[in-house]
Parts: sequence; C-alpha cells; structure tokens
Amino acid sequence: MSSADDQTTTTSSELRADIRRLGDLLGETLVRQEGPELLELVEKVRRLTREDGEAAAELLRGTELQTAAKLVRAFSTYFHLANVTEQVHRGRELRARRAAEGGLLARTADRLKDADPEHLRETVRNLNVRPVFTAHPTEAARRSVLNKLRRAASVG
Repeated sequence: MSSADDQTTTTSSELRADIRRLGDLLGETLVRQEGPELLELVEKVRRLTREDGEAAAELLRGTELQTAAKLVRAFSTYFHLANVTEQVHRGRELRARRAAEGGLLARTADRLKDADPEHLRETVRNLNVRPVFTAHPTEAARRSVLNKLRRAASVG
C-alpha cells in the first residue's frame, strides 16, 4: 500500500469517526427533544432497511404522520450533518494538498516551464475564458424540495 493509500485510509477512517460522533450527538438530541422512543424507531428503521427492506416498508406504512415527519427530520438532519462533515474533510484534504504541492496556478506554471513556447502562444491565442456565476451544487435546491421540507417542518 502506498503512502497516498495510507493517507486515504486514515482520512476515510477519520471521516467515518466524525460522522459517527455527530450521529451519536444527534441521537442524544433526539432523546432529549423527543424521547427515547424516536431514537429506537430511527435505529429500527436503519437496521431494517439493511436487513429486510419489505419489513422496513411495512413499518413505515404503519407509522403515524407526526411520527413519520419526525423520522424524516431525523434522517434529513443526519444526512445533512454527514454532507457537511464530508465538505469539511474535503476542504482539509485540499488545503493539505496545496501546502504539499502548491496551488493550482503554481503547479500549472511548473508544468508550462518545459512547454514549447510557440505551442503556448497558439493555445493562449485560442483561449476563451467565460466566468460563470452559479450556486454551489450542494447549496442549490429545487423549489419543490424546499416546499416539501417546509411542509414537513410545519407538521411537528
């Protein structure tokens, strides 16, 4: 295994540990806010979805609307926490890479040192740069999704 593989394994285990830690904190919060029954239900749904999808579907079909809304909120919060944790870890990885290898412009300049000057001139002459301003894909959400989240939030 290479040192890059070692780093990836370490980073992956650290990410999983952080997500597990946040999941545990979320579980404690669910118990404080809603009682241990909701956490037990969340854990049961998690287990059943892995072991017996039909049993999970049957359990969810029989769940009262208010409880289902709480379940949706609990799982949504968990996945949001996991996504944010992944973003934080990815940011750390990118910073470490920049520190070790230099930024993108520095790496590009290093590559261009040995390039053919005429080829570079021709390439730059044909270069077409168009800035695009857009929401980050993880921040964008369809209006229908936002409306459903608002409705689910107002049920409880």
